[in-house]
Amino acid sequence: MGFLSGLGKVLKGEPVFEPQAPNGQQPQPAAGEPQQADAQKVTPVVMIGRVECPVNGPNMDVYGDIHNGSSVPVLLDKIHLLGSVHELDTTLKPGEARQFLLYRGPALHAQPSGYAQLQYRTENGDYFEARHTIRVHQEADGYIIHELELTMPIHDIH
Repeated sequence: MGFLSGLGKVLKGEPVFEPQAPNGQQPQPAAGEPQQADAQKVTPVVMIGRVECPVNGPNMDVYGDIHNGSSVPVLLDKIHLLGSVHELDTTLKPGEARQFLLYRGPALHAQPSGYAQLQYRTENGDYFEARHTIRVHQEADGYIIHELELTMPIHDIH
């Protein structure tokens, strides 16, 4: 490209240099790649709502309503809570909520630390993790989980 043609492009507001592949050809998207340059990845917000925590002697169950607050279906994979993992393996439609058993194990005798980690994916295979802060009430014989509060941002894990 000559100086005058470059100057003409500058005056028109066009790019002077076009990115090129090493062999001099224009780069092409790989097969199967989306061709939208401005496409943004959708991060669906899935969260745990109401929590119930019945205690039965030395054991405790934690049930929670999981809500898909996004506009796309999500497959709930698993939840990590209080050192255990529960497989959920359920699809939630946009706006749908369902109750799930999140934990079954020993009752809490000390205040828990860490998070509940809810893992899910979209239909195109993107995996996400929604972390929830564990909020408890102290009872006479231990602690009861009364809330799992979503902690933003949602993490893209795959």
